[in-house]
Amino acid sequence: MRRHPMFFAATLALSTCGQPWASWATEPDAVPYDWGKGDVSAPADAAGDAIGLQVSPLVPGQSASFTVAGAAPGELVYIGRSTATGSGPCPPLLGGLCLDLDAPTTALLGTAIADATGTAVLTVTVPSIAPGGYQLVTQAAIARGVDSVKSAPQTNFIAPSDLPVGIPEPSFGWRTDTQVAGTLFVDNTHPNCDDNGPGSEGTPLCGLFRGSQSATFAAGTVVHVAGGPYAVSGNYNLTFEGTANDPVLILGQGASRVRFDGGGQRASFAYRGSYGLVENLDFYHKTRHLIAGDHLALRNVAVHNPDDAFIDFNPVVSVVGHDVLISGSEIFNNRQENEVDSHGIQASEGSYNVWILGNELHNNSGDSFQACHGCFSEPPHHIYIGRNVMHEDRENAIDLKAVHDVVISENLVYGYTVSATSVGEAIIVGSTGYDAGIGKGPRRIWILNNEIHDADYGVDILGADDVAVIGNLLHNLGVGVSLLFHEELWNVGNLVVAANTITDITTDAISIKDCQPDVIQVRNNLIGNIAERHIRAPSCSAAVFTIDNNLFDPAVSVLVDFVQYDTVEDLNAQSFATGNQGADPGFEFGFWMPDANSPAVDAGGDLSDLYDAFFAMHGGDIAWDRAWTPRPSGLAQDVGAYERPSLNAHENGPTLAH
Repeated sequence: MRRHPMFFAATLALSTCGQPWASWATEPDAVPYDWGKGDVSAPADAAGDAIGLQVSPLVPGQSASFTVAGAAPGELVYIGRSTATGSGPCPPLLGGLCLDLDAPTTALLGTAIADATGTAVLTVTVPSIAPGGYQLVTQAAIARGVDSVKSAPQTNFIAPSDLPVGIPEPSFGWRTDTQVAGTLFVDNTHPNCDDNGPGSEGTPLCGLFRGSQSATFAAGTVVHVAGGPYAVSGNYNLTFEGTANDPVLILGQGASRVRFDGGGQRASFAYRGSYGLVENLDFYHKTRHLIAGDHLALRNVAVHNPDDAFIDFNPVVSVVGHDVLISGSEIFNNRQENEVDSHGIQASEGSYNVWILGNELHNNSGDSFQACHGCFSEPPHHIYIGRNVMHEDRENAIDLKAVHDVVISENLVYGYTVSATSVGEAIIVGSTGYDAGIGKGPRRIWILNNEIHDADYGVDILGADDVAVIGNLLHNLGVGVSLLFHEELWNVGNLVVAANTITDITTDAISIKDCQPDVIQVRNNLIGNIAERHIRAPSCSAAVFTIDNNLFDPAVSVLVDFVQYDTVEDLNAQSFATGNQGADPGFEFGFWMPDANSPAVDAGGDLSDLYDAFFAMHGGDIAWDRAWTPRPSGLAQDVGAYERPSLNAHENGPTLAH
């Protein structure tokens, strides 16, 4: 796939905190590089002569953050943008300091004020029509007169999709337009509401179920639900008779979600039929949900409880149907007493084609997501978990038991510690073992471009067939990636740990015990600031192991087949290792992006075999880093989770495998 030429249409506009701002290109009314005039001296508590800029993925239609580290508290930080690097401009306010941007296309993106930690964050909205592959170059500066400082310029590219890396578009609900006129109206606060009436705007229904426990909606029905709260208890059935062209839409009205309140009495909702979407509803205080149909979507809903309340069921949301989307929703504070499980979402037996996208899941007494305990006869499959925020559940963020063909991409996961039934794993794969003969255990699991921090274990694999951990940022953990195989495990396939950044680890970065996989590949990882070993694999022989093109910081500490290697020379002399380095990774100030002189740049091996394998399974392109920079960007792929963009390579038009 050849990238587009690097330019921006003058009609593309950017929003800063929801308000229009300068365009991506320099049109006549854009804010030029004149950022004001005057002599500004460095404050007495200025952080120093170095600041860093980190840019989150630029995804069309979604928010992006430009984060600057190294400022003094309360300082004003300027962020400029351009379409290329260059030798200018030189704003007078910077006291002679020149930016490294292309002057003719430079404009002010925006400003932000540093907080007490010296961190400033500018939040913008990427235009939904921004073309994938186009280049944006940004640079931060702080005006301190002749002591002004600037960051290194950062080059980023518009993501080619609004979906996480490796995740295909949902078969229903992702792009369904809900800004449509209603055909049926519900409002229990309206003076004329009548459950026996027509459900018109002037005489709405008093309840979604017309005073009963079941409701069926014909194709094309658009229900506008206003008012609330609605008291609910008992079992409810919603049946959708929608079609691909005429789905059923149930839409809460207003800026806030419309509440359905169980009041502490269990209320269960079953969603059946086809092509139905529920949006902007708030299910509160002991509600349970079963998605049993096909082509059904929950968007921007909440399922939660008071902080001091308990429930008596598990899971909270169970998917037994297929082609199901849950997106933009919050599922939290669903807890049972006495450390009993209540999982936020479970892909249950028989489910497939399930998308869990852009949700916040937290403080549940089981896992944020599980698939699926004892589901041996019909394990869930083709499950896509992307761009969610998962944190502080009692057990795990993601627990994969009997399930196959799973993609876990671009999630933020944190806050997992020891409990009665967990050792603090953020993601656990195969916690009940693996037995292909009875369909037990996970198969073909791809863990891509996630950030995982503040947990006892980042990724813990106990029993599985073919697991790839690629492109993740794993930091502030007890163990980065662990393989402690289950006693019921057999017939393990390949394990790949590649292109990850693993840092700030209190024990081992990669710990492998009871070595049983057919193949273990550790490739292109950047591993640093490790308290014990970079790789601990005492029982793994060279026959199964590959350790290639990794960067270890500080001095190498690798244990393989009961032999300790403390230098890269000794390690690379082995038949199973080549191209490894021991060096300071040279991160950008304050962040995990390698700087221009980092030994990680262009030092990785070719990973096209992994990209090809994914393409064969799922048809998607995963040759992207966490910031949606294509891999490789320069002469070769960089080591670690971040690819430093190479402007020359992109000007020549890089070509990816797919």
